[in-house]
Amino acid sequence: MADDPLLLRLPPTLVEHGFYLDKLLNQQFSRPWSAVYQLRELFLVSGPERRFVRKFLRSYRNWWLFRCNQAQLCGDFIAVDMSSPQPRLRPVVVIELKQGQDLRVGGGGAGNQFQRSPAAVATLVTRGVIDAQSPITLVCGDQDIVLAWIASGRPA
Repeated sequence: MADDPLLLRLPPTLVEHGFYLDKLLNQQFSRPWSAVYQLRELFLVSGPERRFVRKFLRSYRNWWLFRCNQAQLCGDFIAVDMSSPQPRLRPVVVIELKQGQDLRVGGGGAGNQFQRSPAAVATLVTRGVIDAQSPITLVCGDQDIVLAWIASGRPA
């Protein structure tokens, strides 16, 4: 639907207190429980993606991680380095996970999966998380390779 949200923030408590996606959807979006179930389908996290989320949230406490609406072709996740108090200096990484694939920076190899990523990034600008001038990088690849790339400091 056109009014479906593009992003769901995945806080560290998601892995610390159980991976309760329904509860998180209910907290972040003012919707009746019947609508939460429909949203759940848009933000489901598969087994390999769940492992990625757990590793990411445990390892990168200065980053915020957002799950992208899977029906909207804006990537799998968006990560924002919140180290800077200035939104314009916060690097943004739009992530498309592809199991077993090498890292591709710049969106190559993701097909249409980044098609609507500018709209998802614009949502973060509207929320004040980042600025329109924040550096944005598209990455595609295996979860371990993407995590290693982030750990290397290349997004900054």
